[in-house]
Amino acid sequence: MNTTVELAVAALEPSRTNPRRTMDKTTLGELAASIRANGLLQPLLVRPIADAKGKYEVVCGNRRLVALRESGIEKCAATIRELTDDEAADAQQVENLQREDVPPLEEGEAFSTLVKKHGIDKVAAKIGKTTAFIRRRMMLTRLTGQARKLLQSGNLPIKSAELIAAVEDEAIRKELCEGLDETGITPGAIAEYLRREVLVKLAAAPFNKLKVYGCPHEDGRVCADCPFNTGAEKGQLFPELAKDARCLNGKCFRAKADADFKLKAEAHAAKGGGVLGEKDAKRCWPYGHGSYFDDAAFVPLEAIRPVVKVAKYNLATKDVLIVQNPRTFEVRWVVPRSVAVEIWNKAKALTNGASHERGSDNPQRDERRRQRIEGEKRKSMRIAYTKALGAVTSIDAKFHPSLAAALAGKLNHDQWRVICAARAVEKPKGMTWEQERRFEKKLVSDLTKSQLAGFVLQCLVLIVDSFNVDTSTRTIASAAGINGKKIEEAVADAIRERFTARKPQSKADWASARSRRSEVSKVSVAAKAA
Repeated sequence: MNTTVELAVAALEPSRTNPRRTMDKTTLGELAASIRANGLLQPLLVRPIADAKGKYEVVCGNRRLVALRESGIEKCAATIRELTDDEAADAQQVENLQREDVPPLEEGEAFSTLVKKHGIDKVAAKIGKTTAFIRRRMMLTRLTGQARKLLQSGNLPIKSAELIAAVEDEAIRKELCEGLDETGITPGAIAEYLRREVLVKLAAAPFNKLKVYGCPHEDGRVCADCPFNTGAEKGQLFPELAKDARCLNGKCFRAKADADFKLKAEAHAAKGGGVLGEKDAKRCWPYGHGSYFDDAAFVPLEAIRPVVKVAKYNLATKDVLIVQNPRTFEVRWVVPRSVAVEIWNKAKALTNGASHERGSDNPQRDERRRQRIEGEKRKSMRIAYTKALGAVTSIDAKFHPSLAAALAGKLNHDQWRVICAARAVEKPKGMTWEQERRFEKKLVSDLTKSQLAGFVLQCLVLIVDSFNVDTSTRTIASAAGINGKKIEEAVADAIRERFTARKPQSKADWASARSRRSEVSKVSVAAKAA
């Protein structure tokens, strides 16, 4: 039951659990002057002190108590309420959160205390804030060092602080907190740094994004519903990072990847296959990412599979091993290099030494050549698809300029090279970064209305997959009325003809080719000297 009475200011004691940490002296003086002139407009909320008769603890209104003492007023209105310690603490936190000038860090600490007791949904309903807002404020309590000091002094924007605090990896978060001078302190600069250096693209996730694995450190939600997915439609915590779907929760990403690999490894082992540990995995990817290398102890299964058919080799299940990249978490199947060499040798023997006829007796060289041909084929196919999509003119024209400019800004250096090759545009060499940006912007601004739709599609397929022509590219091309099968057959024929034409057919041809190159080199040196 509440009772409002007049109490002596001397009988009031400040609360030791008051969540308010800072009081501005100027505004405190203004409040004291207002109380002297107009009296106390809102009563203090107090509770009796059990072991001190006639004394009361101020639950809500400690700032007004300080101003009352400064103003010299001896009595004030107070509402007496019987409260337990927990009830008093909750009332203080709620009252503190409803202030207009509450510092963000104090707000985060108050939310953390209340959520721990009552749960986030009840606190959100009681305070009148969204759960996303409460989560962002609670994350601020994880800030350390320079970031915390800059936020308290008002020199670090709240959005920037929230972006840093959202990083789940503690080591990276601490590094960001202490390295704000290098990164920058604006939300845009920090968001760009996170996209470039920290966050993992969900498009490249090696696990099933629609599955909850139930493993330790997992967030417990599918990626589409997770607030740590920067591209999620629901529960989006950080719109600044919503340009593409990336994962803010590195621990959860790693946990899902490891759980998925474990399931695949168990299924593979049940069939009689082998599983490579982390030590051997590092031998597959010496630098942590990218492709396998010629001297690796293992060979990708997809690289040897075509040769298995030629060699009529019965590849045992035990010789097929599953492995996970310890850095990117990519899952691949491999075979030991000794097995691969045996398959290559059998294939060579069955084809009557075809490798010798083209001037090679080295299976590793054969494999490098095969990979080079595959690389040339992929590159040419990307250019061919991109060129075909450039002729499309059916997208609503009013969106073309803004859409083209936005997508152009997402292209990297290699993707721009593909665009220029597909459009037969020669990009000058030796340009600075700024000159390249101006060149690219001018290329976009010079496009005609009929060219904009095709440019948009070119950007889309390159952003979806920068290295291959994948299913999504083929689907887009098909919807645009492009015969993808015809394009791929033409590219394959051209690549086959190109490599066949330039490869000497015997060792004598190799010697002749070397001799011609030597003569050309001598002529070039003489011309430069002249």
